[in-house]
Amino acid sequence: MSYNALKVEEEVRKFWDERGVEERWRAFDPNGRRFTFLEGPPTTNGFPHVGHIRGRTYKDVVLRFWRSRGYSVWAQGGWDMQGLPVELEVEQRQGLRSKKDIERFGVAKFAEECNKLVDYYLAFWEEWGTRRLGLWLDLKGAYQTRRPEYMEYAWRLIKRAHERGLLAEDYRVLWFCPRCETSLSDHEVDLGYAEREDPSIYVKFKVEGREDEYLVVWTTTPWTIVDNEAVAVHAGMTTLRWRSRRGAGGSTGGSPRGWCPSSCRCSASRSGASWRPERGPSSPASATYILWRISSRRGRRARTRYSPPSS
Repeated sequence: MSYNALKVEEEVRKFWDERGVEERWRAFDPNGRRFTFLEGPPTTNGFPHVGHIRGRTYKDVVLRFWRSRGYSVWAQGGWDMQGLPVELEVEQRQGLRSKKDIERFGVAKFAEECNKLVDYYLAFWEEWGTRRLGLWLDLKGAYQTRRPEYMEYAWRLIKRAHERGLLAEDYRVLWFCPRCETSLSDHEVDLGYAEREDPSIYVKFKVEGREDEYLVVWTTTPWTIVDNEAVAVHAGMTTLRWRSRRGAGGSTGGSPRGWCPSSCRCSASRSGASWRPERGPSSPASATYILWRISSRRGRRARTRYSPPSS
């Protein structure tokens, strides 16, 4: 006779249900010893997989060990809900591509769709990832991070920590998603991280009180320009001042022409002198290498890569 694991499982579960074994196992002896377990919650943003099952099996072994030693076991279940992966899946299902699309779709309606998706995955976690494993956690009283009572309690802890002087204010560098317009956890970054090339641009800022004179800035983050309030120059650095022979508004034509010091390795230093340098204290050091580009390209992607001298 062959062993049928599924049939054995069904018979064992029936035996447990008919005799209330799980409820009796979790029963408390108010005067006895107690082992308490608060589950670090799995995220209900997908189906449980073999890695989750392995970890929950370890939890079950520990709980049953202490129960077999006569301890009353308080096994509190919990679920980590919402989060960026849930929102991304709802966006894909609804054909939304940006935060602006979510606002047009309706924030309340979007949140409702996220909750529906969480409930869908939660049913599999409770059945496949808990009951079918014989992991006897308190699911009826399980906490859910999306519920107001959970968030209120979390804020209560933060408030008490603040009142006792246990909080410190500081800065921390976080991953940031420009499309989602939100910070990312390490787990969310691992969901799909890829390196990509973005264009760098060169921008002229007109100097007040001077005719046809500009400061040149090279930036790899052009989206920050709208919030820029000042251009800063290091007072202790040697800088150069440039003058265009065709005037500040002129174009150098299609082929790159310019002049750079011999220590510079950009193509301008090898293409003939089209600019006349003048020593001065007020221009950014990077202008030594890029001013000829900003006048001819007007903020387009730089076609010539260069490396400033190591000195």
